[in-house]
Amino acid sequence: MRSRNHRSEDTHYLQISTDNSNRELGQKGFLFVAEGATVDTTDHEDGFYAIKALNTEVTLSVTSYTGDGLTSVTILPGDTLFGRFTSITAVAGSILAYRI
Repeated sequence: MRSRNHRSEDTHYLQISTDNSNRELGQKGFLFVAEGATVDTTDHEDGFYAIKALNTEVTLSVTSYTGDGLTSVTILPGDTLFGRFTSITAVAGSILAYRI
C-alpha cells in the first residue's frame, strides 16, 4: 500500500473551508450603507459577497464582478442578495454590505 502525505493539501483545504465559514458567518465584517450612499472596491478592495436589507424595503443598484449588474432593484426587509459585487448603491433604505 502506498503512503501519501496530504499535509500541505489538507492545510490548503482547511484554510479554504475556514475562509468560507468565516465569510458565511459575516466574520470578515460589513459596512453599513445608508440611503443614498455607495460603497465600492475603494472601501474594501476585494468587494462584497452579500447585501442584507435592514428595516424597510431597499432599492439597490449594484455592479457585479461578473455577470449582469442591477439597477433599481427592490429587496424586502431581512432579505439577503448574494453575489460578488464591486459597487453597491442604496438608492432607498439602508443595508449591510458584507466583505469578501
